[in-house]
Amino acid sequence: MFYAGDEPALEAAYLLPLRHRKQFPHINMCMRWVMQYQLRNKCLPKRSSGNHHAMRKITGINLLNLAIYRAIRPKAYYIDKVRAFVYNMKPDVMLYSQSQICRAENRLDIVRKVILTTPDCAHLPMNEVKRKRYWEKEYPEGDHGKSICDMIDIDECNLKLESSNRNR
Repeated sequence: MFYAGDEPALEAAYLLPLRHRKQFPHINMCMRWVMQYQLRNKCLPKRSSGNHHAMRKITGINLLNLAIYRAIRPKAYYIDKVRAFVYNMKPDVMLYSQSQICRAENRLDIVRKVILTTPDCAHLPMNEVKRKRYWEKEYPEGDHGKSICDMIDIDECNLKLESSNRNR
């Protein structure tokens, strides 16, 4: 409208319902565009980007530690163990969130595999060896030296979930 020489039309009454339905820019935005055009003789189109905030990326030594952990434990699918390892290697930075770890793994083209061992497979020779190896190796490959009494297995805790708030 301004390019066509019809500046007062920006405040026309027929634009109010369009602005109310978010189908036409607010008058303040239109006036900013006009001022930008008058100052620079060009007006770049504005694109809606939503309310996205900049996301902190895992870079440098922390990204290297993530790659090292995935090289050591390629089948580790508990993302909190990965987060703990990256944090323990360099605890002077804030703990990364699960989504930041996932984005970093996507950048590295690392895929997590979910592995399920059913109770009837727990005593297979292969799983017996894995369990023995886990309890004999140090962190990050195992939990050697920890008392089993200090660890809580949620399956055997006899807890019952009666309600939940999925928003939190």
